[in-house]
Amino acid sequence: MIHLGLIGYPLSHSLSPSLYEAAFTALALHGEYLLYPVAPGETGGLAGLTKQIRAGEIQGLNVTIPHKQAIMPLLDELTLSAQAIGAVNTLFLKDGKLYGHNTDAPGFLTDQAKVLRNTSLEKKALVLGAGGAARAVVYALLKDGWKVTLAVRRADLNQAN
Repeated sequence: MIHLGLIGYPLSHSLSPSLYEAAFTALALHGEYLLYPVAPGETGGLAGLTKQIRAGEIQGLNVTIPHKQAIMPLLDELTLSAQAIGAVNTLFLKDGKLYGHNTDAPGFLTDQAKVLRNTSLEKKALVLGAGGAARAVVYALLKDGWKVTLAVRRADLNQAN
């Protein structure tokens, strides 16, 4: 059985279990996708889940707010995109190492290309916020040649670096 899940807080609104259940059914796989609500600052909960991946009890986890950056010190390696973005949304074990990856940037660019196809817009963007998803969007836009302006609350200035 494949064991996957989502770390974040709160998670009661998440549609991920239904989406993964549909995917498991469509692919004829026996699996489960569970929600792992871990309150902010609960590093023991994060550490416990990373131990379960290392032990093979969980094959992979998605990470959402507020843990996209908090989980990083508990990992062995970061993929290049996760390093550049400074946030992780996917955890997996490979060759005995626990990796953090970020799929937000390519996901954003794929959706953006669908929405903006056949347009000749000037490549300028305003990004509001400095959280993990905003960091991924900025990374994706810059790699795609956009001029980016970032707007953040004064309290979040440190996060924008």
